[in-house]
Amino acid sequence: MSSNPTRSWLLTQPRPASVNLTLASGEVRKLPVAPAPNWAKVAQTIDAMQPTLIEALDAAGNLLRATSPGLVDDTEVEPEDPSTESERNAKPSSSDVPLEVFARLLAQAYAHSTDVAFSRMVDLFAAVNRRSEALERSLDATHKMLRRAWEEQIAVQAEVAQAQAATEDPLKDLVGAFVGGQAQAAVAKHVNGANGANGKAT
Repeated sequence: MSSNPTRSWLLTQPRPASVNLTLASGEVRKLPVAPAPNWAKVAQTIDAMQPTLIEALDAAGNLLRATSPGLVDDTEVEPEDPSTESERNAKPSSSDVPLEVFARLLAQAYAHSTDVAFSRMVDLFAAVNRRSEALERSLDATHKMLRRAWEEQIAVQAEVAQAQAATEDPLKDLVGAFVGGQAQAAVAKHVNGANGANGKAT
């Protein structure tokens, strides 16, 4: 019997505190097990003694299980050795690898989304800034155009007022001259009439 199946059988829970070995001669040997044994060496010792019966006992000497060397299954899955538990805890198992990969991918996706969001926010701010500048330029141009139109309107109104003032003064003079002439003619006619009447009276 090879040591590997024996070691697997010894590591089956609950694990023995001692082992009774029945040899081919009928002699029973008790093999004590240390608190932290090297199960490979214990199995090698058992195989070397070539027992016909193996009995696993607890600390009180009670029988846990028994087997014949020929009944140990060579294909039995070896239970986990507690001495390797610390190594298992120290190193990530294959089941932990996908979780680690998922966490890394999630972190990368979060970093990427943050970078993209920041870049989009910068682009949006730049677009809003450009729009504000264009609106300010448009308002400034409109203000200048309205001011120019207002100034032109004031200038036209001033020219019209000056033209009106220039045309009104000669008209007033003409009317005054006409009225004055009519008044003088009336006075002269009246005077001439009065002189004619005086001549006839004499």
